[in-house]
Amino acid sequence: FFFQAEDGIRDFCLSRGLGDVYKRQLKNLGNINEEQVLDWALKRVTREPKITSMKDPSIRNCHFLFNLLETIDPRVINFSLVTPGISPEQIQQNAKYVISVAMKMGIRTFIEWEDIKEVNPRMILTFLTDIYKFVNNPQPKQ
Repeated sequence: FFFQAEDGIRDFCLSRGLGDVYKRQLKNLGNINEEQVLDWALKRVTREPKITSMKDPSIRNCHFLFNLLETIDPRVINFSLVTPGISPEQIQQNAKYVISVAMKMGIRTFIEWEDIKEVNPRMILTFLTDIYKFVNNPQPKQ
């Protein structure tokens, strides 16, 4: 049995699950779309590096994502742990750390560090959407 979804994932259960998450994220946003989420993030981040789209390869080093999270709570990121994000090991370290910081802040997300390393645009959108929802609809900490 061979299955490959439109997102390129060959595992039926995994693909369906991620597809459901992606569709739910966009549905829960209501009248806002991908471009508006990106514009929102770009307006919040005032320093370089900036990204041009969800497919921008510079997302890989996570510096834009760290800068976005810093606009929400500047105290939560220890920038001495952030690497230049050039080597595969540095990219992995930054990606794991940015997800950890987001979760520590209370942002519920489904992104994996591999999604950032591979610049998976759907999962990058999902991550930015999770951050957007956290900022605009804060949930009480449990």
